[in-house]
Amino acid sequence: MNGEFQLAAREMHARAPTARDLAVVFFRHQRLFAVTFILVLSAGLLYSLLSASYTSQMKLVVRRGRIDPAVSPTQTIPPQQNAMITEEELNSAVELFRDEDVLRAVVADSGLADRRSWISWLRKGTVQQREERAARQLSQELEIRPVRKSQVITISYHSRDPKLSATVLRSLADVYLTRQAHHRSRHAR
Repeated sequence: MNGEFQLAAREMHARAPTARDLAVVFFRHQRLFAVTFILVLSAGLLYSLLSASYTSQMKLVVRRGRIDPAVSPTQTIPPQQNAMITEEELNSAVELFRDEDVLRAVVADSGLADRRSWISWLRKGTVQQREERAARQLSQELEIRPVRKSQVITISYHSRDPKLSATVLRSLADVYLTRQAHHRSRHAR
């Protein structure tokens, strides 16, 4: 009985396909493989072109912080409240939105590092590595630009999920305002 199992194992091993056997099958059905490849590729491209994409947009007016007048027994001239923001100050605010710490905080707050995509199974790593990749991706996907000759910054984010688009911009605004408030309170001391 034991000999029958060994004989069956040898026959199974002798029937195992080799690389040459697989190549023969591929070359015999070359057209079928080519047509299948083209159909799958075109279906993927068609889906990416026709599927919905949502854009969230936010406009931010940049102003100088509140200027507290000095308290003195004599009458003082009140400081100018509506001074125009310079182009350098506006560009500085734009760069603050692109700051790595701000982007990481947005990634952590909105859960971008935990999103699953079709390629995410290839990119495994620690939580910190996923957050770094998500922050780099967010930096590329955010469209931040100052409006010419104004004090306005326009920020846009595109996503296939409308809730995610809104959540990312809401989180970005919260992180920015928190940093600004912290910065102002630190300089007020």
